[in-house]
This record gives sequence, C-alpha cells and structure tokens, in this order.
Amino acid sequence: MTDKALVIRIDDNGFAYVKIDAQKACNECSARHICSGLKNESGLLVAVNPMGAKTGDEVTLNIPEGTYNRDLILLFGVLLTALVLGTVMGYLLSPIFHTNPSKSGLFGLFLILIPSGVFLFRYLKKKSRIEHYPVIIDILNKGVRNG
Repeated sequence: MTDKALVIRIDDNGFAYVKIDAQKACNECSARHICSGLKNESGLLVAVNPMGAKTGDEVTLNIPEGTYNRDLILLFGVLLTALVLGTVMGYLLSPIFHTNPSKSGLFGLFLILIPSGVFLFRYLKKKSRIEHYPVIIDILNKGVRNG
C-alpha cells in the first residue's frame, strides 16, 4: 500500500518520522487490526529514508502489508502446530510413562508450547527487521529545509 505523508523529523539512523492521515490510511490498510495507530487522528510512523527526505517534505510511503500478513500466518501456524503436535505427542507417550492420556497430553502441550512461544517472541522482537518499516519511495514536494 502506498500513501502520502509529511516528514516531521529525521534521526541519525536513516529513519524519518512521518505523519499520515490515519483516518484515510488506516481504513484501507490490511494491517490496521494489529497497528497501534489511532484511527481518528493523524498517525505518526517511523519510515526508512533512502531518498534523503528532510523535515517538511511531502513524501510517498510504501507500507509493507505483505510482511504483516506473513508474520500473522507464521504466528498462528506455529501455535496451531505446537498445539496439535504437543497434545498428540503427550497422548502417544502416556503408555510409556504410565500416566493418564489426558494429563500427559496436557503436559506434552505445554512442553511444546514453551519453546514455540520463545521462538515466536525472539523472531517477532528482532529490531533489525527493516522489512517491517514503511519506506519512503518518492519526495513529492520539497519542504523549506530541502530547498
């Protein structure tokens, strides 16, 4: 999805803080349900700035909805697989440990869910996941500071 935004400020790490009309943009975005933006106000986003936009520039953003969708599929897919695999594994191993299949199924579930949760937490919290950030792809109108 592409959208117009206004650059509010630039930081030293190559990121630009941009303001979008969240009421219009959020209604069209497929990631709106997981975004922390306010739908009735102007949203402030952090965007990658390969174009060298300056404060006051009006820019076009490319918002990577595909990465949000891919990560949601990964999240629910891993959790569902862990749920089924852990329960079945515990149930099948109950005769070996001479326990009630219901109890061992629950134990197997937690045994698999814990490492799955740790994996998902580490995967989704990586700060270097630059593909999740919106990217400035064009400068429409240069502001006062960009001549």
